[in-house]
Amino acid sequence: MKKISLILILLISVSAFAQERKQKKAHKDRVEMTAEERATLKTERMTSALDLTQAQQEEIKKFFTEQTQEREEYRTERKEARINNTTARAERSEVRNLRTKKREEHREKMKEILTDEQYSTWQENLAKRERKAHNRKNRNHRK
Repeated sequence: MKKISLILILLISVSAFAQERKQKKAHKDRVEMTAEERATLKTERMTSALDLTQAQQEEIKKFFTEQTQEREEYRTERKEARINNTTARAERSEVRNLRTKKREEHREKMKEILTDEQYSTWQENLAKRERKAHNRKNRNHRK
């Protein structure tokens, strides 16, 4: 009986590690993409979801490329600040406000590029993704 339970525990732990590796590999593939590749991928997804015109695709791709580059610069800046322990509470509040401002700018830009129907569909899809991310976040905190 001890041998059987030991074997079961061993099998369960091995399968858990295997799943974790798959998730890390998928994350690594996303991290290694350039800003241009990420913008292309996001544009293709939006094109299939919203039936974008060629002009809209070009504008959105340009916007996503700029946004991704800004985000990468910001991440390296924040990483350096974390390493140097220069992040204060006031800065965190500032960062939160900046993030909110960027989110609003992003929505305004999408509203300019997309038609009214496309924009409403985009907002619905965005709300679904946000709910899904929120549920995933809550699920991870419960563990």
